[in-house]
Amino acid sequence: MDVNGDGYSDLVLAGQRGQPYVGEPYVAVVFGGETGLDPRHRAVLTRADLDLPEEELEGGAPAPLGVGATGDLDGDGCTDLLLGGTGGHIVWGGPEGPEGPAAPVGGALADSPSDADGPTTAVADFDGDGALDIAALELHLDADPDRLEGAYLRGPFARSGRPAAALDLPLPSAPAGDALSERVAAIDANGDAAVDLLREREGDESPVTHPVLASAEGTGPTAEELGTTPSGHGLATGDVDGDGAPDLLVAAHGVPNNENQLGEADPELHPGYVDVYSGAEGFARGEPARITRATPGVPGRAEDGDGFGHTLLVADVNGDGYDDAVVPMDTRGATRAIAVLPGGPEGIVRGRAADLRLPADDADRPDAWTVHALRDYTGDGTADLLLEIPHAGDGGHARFALYPGTAEGLFPRPLADFTTEGF
Repeated sequence: MDVNGDGYSDLVLAGQRGQPYVGEPYVAVVFGGETGLDPRHRAVLTRADLDLPEEELEGGAPAPLGVGATGDLDGDGCTDLLLGGTGGHIVWGGPEGPEGPAAPVGGALADSPSDADGPTTAVADFDGDGALDIAALELHLDADPDRLEGAYLRGPFARSGRPAAALDLPLPSAPAGDALSERVAAIDANGDAAVDLLREREGDESPVTHPVLASAEGTGPTAEELGTTPSGHGLATGDVDGDGAPDLLVAAHGVPNNENQLGEADPELHPGYVDVYSGAEGFARGEPARITRATPGVPGRAEDGDGFGHTLLVADVNGDGYDDAVVPMDTRGATRAIAVLPGGPEGIVRGRAADLRLPADDADRPDAWTVHALRDYTGDGTADLLLEIPHAGDGGHARFALYPGTAEGLFPRPLADFTTEGF
């Protein structure tokens, strides 16, 4: 995610000035660099900057701006922002950062009727031609819960927002089933040039499975299911064994849905785990390597409902060429402790603790911090861990702390610690 094309990952966020939910909405980019993220080096754009009309929610509060997806949609080497909640607009990146006005996306789903949830979007090269595309999915929750509409917009995109082609998104005829909602996401399920499409389902607090639709080179997403992910609360892909094939990691934290009343008989009550499926066996095939708190090097003790696997991020933390997994150790994804599961020639076989020193003002409430991203913000070839408090202090501004990756793993002290106050 490099909005200004300088080779460093940037932080893209959305917020509101003043108090949350009532202040002026904005989208912002904090630029990365050799010293990490510097909030003094940022760009902030409001609806007026983007030439977007003011909108209000029921009750009169301003409608927030959101970033639904990011990617270099016009192929100029700078990441662009695909806004959500605006009917579909692109904020173009450039050497000076993001700039307005926002361009309406041509060929996207029409503005949602009152009985529909807004479309979700994913950006990736779904047809393998080297240009990024947009896949959009809309699930009608009220009028017809099983009705899905989709759009597939082929890149590259013109500065007007017009895609190279606007097509229907092929979808299987099967209904959404027991999913409460559904989103689309990009997933590399088989390692070919065409990125595949994950139909990400939300099932309250219980673990769920997600169908994966195959993409074909030259045509894009198809209605063919490559398979279904194993049941879990989180998943990620990466190459943890260095064989060039994408591996699938599935996490299940073992904390039962609070609506269940089965007690110890509850099938969702178990020690948390991360299952690692080798891509050499094919998508979600073969026996996974299971990592729990009983795995050598992973801190703590495996117990029912221990929360291990509530959140899962994958990237190369130490720059050795193998992807690693970062897993918070607490029941709701908070960061009293972090486990790093290092990849290697045999895959992930052990773990180690990352003893992060949390910023002093919040050291007495470490569960306020959650993991936000695992990206290389410093440009040194190692992924850095970004923690966040979504609403910190009386002002409700977001707070971030950045822990750089090193050859020895995550550095224990933050390289940057800042809030969005003043944005």
